[in-house]
Amino acid sequence: MPRLPGSEGVEGVERLVATTLAGWGYRVERTPFLTSAARLYAASIAGAGMGWLSLLLVPLFVLPLPGWTVLLVGVGGMLSIAAAGLGVAEGHLRVRGPEVEARNLEARRGRPQLWLVAHSDSKRQAFSLRARVVGASCLVLGAAGLVMLLALRLSGTVAWWQVLAVTLPMLVGGGVLSRSAPQGNAPGAVDNASGMVAVLVAAHELRDRADVGVLISGAEEFGMVGARIWAATGPPGAMFINVDGVDARGPHRVMTHRSRGGGLASPSRIARALACGLHRPGRRVREGRLPPGVLVDGIVLARAGLDGVTVSRGDWQTLGVVHTHRDTPARLDPEAAIETGMGIAAAVRDLLVDAGIRSR
Repeated sequence: MPRLPGSEGVEGVERLVATTLAGWGYRVERTPFLTSAARLYAASIAGAGMGWLSLLLVPLFVLPLPGWTVLLVGVGGMLSIAAAGLGVAEGHLRVRGPEVEARNLEARRGRPQLWLVAHSDSKRQAFSLRARVVGASCLVLGAAGLVMLLALRLSGTVAWWQVLAVTLPMLVGGGVLSRSAPQGNAPGAVDNASGMVAVLVAAHELRDRADVGVLISGAEEFGMVGARIWAATGPPGAMFINVDGVDARGPHRVMTHRSRGGGLASPSRIARALACGLHRPGRRVREGRLPPGVLVDGIVLARAGLDGVTVSRGDWQTLGVVHTHRDTPARLDPEAAIETGMGIAAAVRDLLVDAGIRSR
């Protein structure tokens, strides 16, 4: 079912999830908030701006102009793009797109020390998540090369091939990110109906514990808005396991997030517990960091001081269907999501016991 933030589809799914969790003895709270796609438009502005800036600088790099002039244009352009993008993202500059009402769904039985997290919404974009990973990688490499060229230009002109080596990835990356705005609804089976199923399975297995809570965040696809709002009042020192995308193919991936620490278990300890819980004969569990261009709720929660990881399962082909009309229920294998949820539940039990927490 398509679940763009603010749509009837996502609201219906959230009602079903709330009813299910309440039936298992969880106390469920729904927190509404207003949001928009401003952060996606900000990414589009940044991508388009960097692409055009790279073209503008091509003649300045090769013509016999003072180096400080080129540096001023380059640095001034990047700062202007950053300011425009930040202004749109924070709402200081108005962009098209109405505000819609989204919701966070929080379920608990006591005082959670660990939160199971998944987002409820989905979206369709001009490019798949795979294309965004490629585009973000190109833009990062191009931006690093651009800074180097500006430094070299202070001492004279640079070779045309050096300019070309920087401009091409900037154009590719900027072109992809310039199409970040939502194109409409998408079924969102892998991203993230599968994650919600896995979290519900884990919540059912852990329903005897008062130290485990559930967060179904809203408007993740609009820039992790729900997670930002929840994290502003979230419990300090708690842990989280964010589940975002469980395909039937590829290895499980456990991606740690940098945080300020101070929790009951470090992200690496949580990752090791999940690697054991998700392990199956003949199947790999990979640990690492998020690929460039992949943004998830776990990033926001870690910045707020919570220790945790994001769990997914898939491969390069999976990334090629996420955020497209091809992310249909045919891609969703309930058994894969159920297996993931069971593995998470086993890992959580071991993790909380090791941390010295008993069921209350």
